[in-house]
Amino acid sequence: MDNSRFGTPSKEWMAYGEAHPELDINSDGFKDSIFPTPKALRAAANSAKEAASLALFVRDGLSAKVSITKHDIPTRDGSSISMRTYRPAGLDASRVLPAYVYYHGGGMLFGTPDGEAYSCATWADQLGSAAGTEAVAIIHVCYRHTPEHTHPRQHDDAWDAFEWIVNNASSLGVDPTRLVVGGVSAGGSLTASVVFREVGAAKREGRAVRIQGQLLIIPWLVHRDAYPLEMFADRDRASVVQCEGSPTLPRPRYDMFTDLCKVEDCRDPLMNVGLATEEDIRGTPRTAIVAAGYDMLRDEAFIYAEKLERLGCPTKKHIFPGLPHAFRKYPDLPSSKRWDELTLEGIRWCLDSSAGGHAAGDWKVEVPEQYR
Repeated sequence: MDNSRFGTPSKEWMAYGEAHPELDINSDGFKDSIFPTPKALRAAANSAKEAASLALFVRDGLSAKVSITKHDIPTRDGSSISMRTYRPAGLDASRVLPAYVYYHGGGMLFGTPDGEAYSCATWADQLGSAAGTEAVAIIHVCYRHTPEHTHPRQHDDAWDAFEWIVNNASSLGVDPTRLVVGGVSAGGSLTASVVFREVGAAKREGRAVRIQGQLLIIPWLVHRDAYPLEMFADRDRASVVQCEGSPTLPRPRYDMFTDLCKVEDCRDPLMNVGLATEEDIRGTPRTAIVAAGYDMLRDEAFIYAEKLERLGCPTKKHIFPGLPHAFRKYPDLPSSKRWDELTLEGIRWCLDSSAGGHAAGDWKVEVPEQYR
């Protein structure tokens, strides 16, 4: 495996940095070392994202476009987590909708309901607003975070929430046979583990898989200490080595996220869905994947996609060459608009069982026209 051709900073990224020197985009934007503890870093990151989310929510008048319901749902340890459902405003409350169950990113450390409100409300508004498209309910699961809650708490919360959604679909107004799960980065890890668990449970119980598709955006699919460097003829070309100095997810932050999870067994299947055996993931539903080329997590997406394709799973694959992990944090970067489009396209594609995927091994390369 050699995907290193995607790992050189792109013309788009370099031009954006030159146009915005004040952002210092080629350094770790949060400068983690200035925060004395992970909790302090988390507080700063969450506060910044909540403020931005609220401002955009108000700017776009989303309170009039989307109805939001808050839920507290039980977990296996006797606690509870927060969940919110977003539906287009004006729909009959009894109308049953397909749903996108969303797990946010943030290295298992960051994330709040308010921080995701703008994105979730925007998806709910836009998915049903285009002619010929159906409305979709968005369900955001706010799992618990490190450092207070370590592995496998996040994965268990994600699974407990999924089962609660299925069991309470009627009261939520969603169709339990038309569920898509998805997430970004660490949320991609949770998504893939929910699908992994559901596929295994369906086999054991002799029933159909209750997930119609999954959307994985820059997903974290392999634990650092289980990484299969032997797959690469030149280990320096593996994304975890080639891209360890990339911004937004440099090696120190990647290591911090990993260490805070305190995974006792680095081979734990929940943290390594990308390394699962073909037998364990046989029956995985259609899968849409979006990867960034200048990202330590890049090759995990390729490893997983290749396994799914060998099993005949419809797979849709897009890559942004030369862009770093979570580049969407810069909304005026040209490719950020395409990221947003691919999110909506991916949800719709997962819900359309007649739509074909990409040819095996064929990744759609996403480069803005002006930088081709």
